[in-house]
Amino acid sequence: MSAQLALVNSVLRTVVKPFLHFTSFHPEKLRKRRPLICGMASLLPVPKHVRITQVSLGPIWAEWVDAVKNERSSQDRVLLYLHGGGYIALSPITHRNITMRLARYAGCRVLAINYRKAPHYPYPYPLEDSLLAYQWLLDQGYSPDKIMLAGDSAGGHLTLSSLLAIRDRGLPVPAGGVCLSPWTDLSCSGESMRHNRGRDTMLPARRIPHAARHYANGMPLDDARVSPLYAQLHGLPPLLIHVGDQEVLLHDSTRFADKAREQGVDVTLRIWRDAPHVFQMFAGLVPQGTWSLKEIAQFMRKQMGLVEENRLRSSALRLAGPSGA
Repeated sequence: MSAQLALVNSVLRTVVKPFLHFTSFHPEKLRKRRPLICGMASLLPVPKHVRITQVSLGPIWAEWVDAVKNERSSQDRVLLYLHGGGYIALSPITHRNITMRLARYAGCRVLAINYRKAPHYPYPYPLEDSLLAYQWLLDQGYSPDKIMLAGDSAGGHLTLSSLLAIRDRGLPVPAGGVCLSPWTDLSCSGESMRHNRGRDTMLPARRIPHAARHYANGMPLDDARVSPLYAQLHGLPPLLIHVGDQEVLLHDSTRFADKAREQGVDVTLRIWRDAPHVFQMFAGLVPQGTWSLKEIAQFMRKQMGLVEENRLRSSALRLAGPSGA
């Protein structure tokens, strides 16, 4: 474990995890806290080489993230990014360290949407917002083979739910999908939910069912409409999944990857040693976060038709440690 990763894990365990463990999930308290968190995140400076442009998409807002030094051809490629936060918190602003880096590393534009949040807007509102954004991109003239979907945690859940809905509604299928520590099973039945309860430095396992019930809108938590793990997975585009080995959501990734492969989906699963939940948020501080995003960018470039050598593979493997195949 790198010294930087050890430091981040220590801070998460002593500060963030206790906060999440004791924070209230009351709807009104959640509603009041959202602007405060996003306001604090907005104070972080945007680098000069990045341009942020806010756009309105009907009931939601989104932001374009552009790397100024990207080649002109990058304007034809776009990543639709769906942020995490348990479907109850956060926004594109809190995830700019990920979206800004992916725009630069992958040589594309990023459209990060602020989908509506539970419990005021449970299923199917976030899914409809994601599909609205995808259809908007198609209407803007972006080719589906130059569009990818990505998200972390609940945003990874929304990425998979959106890909399934795109398939089921007969929409053009995008080039691929990327999930960072995705939440695929709202029923929380994975063994890692218990085995990693003490090892996970960020997420308190006992609070996850609260967020699940807020989102599910009264539906059974193992219903395929709200838990992608239980859906039929055939017909999905190539997927890349990155997750840490000590996460309570580890088996949300491994079980989904196994099932998807069995149903003919091209899935690459990378398990990172000692990495916390959505460790890519700490890219620039934690080397594993940077290498993960660069490996994700390499996958994106390949899926969108940009061929390059696999020169990052050996370095990523060295930092990642053992990984699933």
